[in-house]
Amino acid sequence: MKTLISMNGRFLCRPQSGVDRTATELGLKLAAELGPSTFRVLVPAAKANSKLVVDHPLYKFSRPAGRFLGSGYIWEQIALPLATRGSWLLSCCNMGPVAKKNQLVIIHDAQVREFPKSYSWSFRTAYRLLQPLLARRAKILVTVSTHSKRMLRKYRIVGASDVSVVPNGCDHIDELTPDMDYLSKVGLKDRKYFLCLAGAGEHKNLNLAIEAFSKVKDYSVSLAIAGGGLSRSQLNHCASFKGRIKVLGRVTDEELVALYEKCTCFVFPSKTEGFGLPPLEAMRRGAIVVCSRGGALPETCGAGAIYVDSLDPEKWADTLMLLLEDASIRDAQTTLGFKNSERFKWDESARKICNLVEERIK
Repeated sequence: MKTLISMNGRFLCRPQSGVDRTATELGLKLAAELGPSTFRVLVPAAKANSKLVVDHPLYKFSRPAGRFLGSGYIWEQIALPLATRGSWLLSCCNMGPVAKKNQLVIIHDAQVREFPKSYSWSFRTAYRLLQPLLARRAKILVTVSTHSKRMLRKYRIVGASDVSVVPNGCDHIDELTPDMDYLSKVGLKDRKYFLCLAGAGEHKNLNLAIEAFSKVKDYSVSLAIAGGGLSRSQLNHCASFKGRIKVLGRVTDEELVALYEKCTCFVFPSKTEGFGLPPLEAMRRGAIVVCSRGGALPETCGAGAIYVDSLDPEKWADTLMLLLEDASIRDAQTTLGFKNSERFKWDESARKICNLVEERIK
């Protein structure tokens, strides 16, 4: 590929989310494949806070003019299209400059429309105004699952034009060394625990996980909640369990891998997901996954997960107790989980992205 490819690097100026993981891993694969003469990442003038800047010299960083435009929507809509005149742009995190036509945009889901209460007014407004315009202007539209493709069409975020499905990978988790010392630090080294990832959004359904755990009468087991975003009422509720629920806050990738590897099971009761990367990460590191059938989860998790209704805490509690008691289920499910995770590789995702751009250039 001779055409210069630029990546929208706005994601490097904020704490990493799930969609930012997609941009990170695709960026690394594309940088290695295309080389610095063909691939670059454009970042705002604000200091990028990702380790990618230091740890991955294959990235070629460029800071377009616009130091007074910040690192948010204004920079993305004004400075970025000016800096990418004559090149193609990859915007991998739901948003991109509306003025840019030669652009591949990945819109991961329609959750702002499905569960608006999960997001702030300003966030909802920006997405409602800009995403449909962006989808009409960009020459290539991509999403991460057939479920998301259906939902984007249902809410008319995209029109009748083709939307390509390019699933995420999950094998980035293979390269990480678990920080087992962290388990000692948080009191989980010699204790059985269920692992859950926190999320502020209503659709993440964290309250169900807490309610289900309250019905588990084996007091030797804990619920570990990793990640930020818990409300004050949720924090107070967790505190009422007198140490059985451990609210860990944000964790590093290495700490998360340790949590995956040693948990009794990974609990993921989300009401909807555009893809569902955490369950795949957990499967790949040997964790049993218990999840809902929300959104794309059946499509992504396949036979690798145990499914429970996202509105039935009693059934969740029964399933958790069964996993505590029956080792044969755990052994079989671990094998199925890893086999399922093998379907999702970042090399394949990057190859599909390259092919889409090459076909359009021709």
